[in-house]
Formats: sequence, C-alpha cells, structure tokens
Amino acid sequence: MSVSHRRAVAKKLKEAITQATDPQVIADLANALAKYLPRPKQPRRKRGVAPPINEPKEVGLDDLVAAVEKKRKGLALTEVEQKMVGAVEKKRNERNSSN
Repeated sequence: MSVSHRRAVAKKLKEAITQATDPQVIADLANALAKYLPRPKQPRRKRGVAPPINEPKEVGLDDLVAAVEKKRKGLALTEVEQKMVGAVEKKRNERNSSN
C-alpha cells in the first residue's frame, strides 16, 4: 500500500470518527486508524562505548586506611591516594612539631 493511499484512508477514518456518535463505532474506527498511522520509532542508540564520567568520588575513612596500608606495605599509590596520605602525614607532622 502506497503512502498516499494510506494517508487517504487515514483521513477518511478520522472524518468518520469525528462524525460518529456511538462509542463502539468510534472505538472500532480508532483501532482501524491505528493500523494506518505511523508507528513510533525507537530512539537511535549511539555506537561505541561512552567515555567514563570522572566524577569526584567522596573519600571515606575506609579509603584513607586502605591507602595508608598500601603505603606501609610499599605498594604503588594512585594520585588520589598520594594526596590523601600526604595530607595525613602533613597533619601528623604539624601536630608533632607543635608539641
């Protein structure tokens, strides 16, 4: 069925719905009209993997303890862990120097 023919049939069904008064007839015509109207399309999905979002993560006490343990064991620390351990050591040094 061509697009122009589908449009013509849909137009006639819409006119029939507006003129009809019986709810059952209107429901039947609406169901018939639904077959001729275009279906909603699914949104297109982007290809590939989205880059990870680098949101700042809240650093908790567990993270700090884990970082200090890694440093104590001599394991490599990430940048964030180095900053955390550096801040703790700085506070410790300030506290010790003031005593």
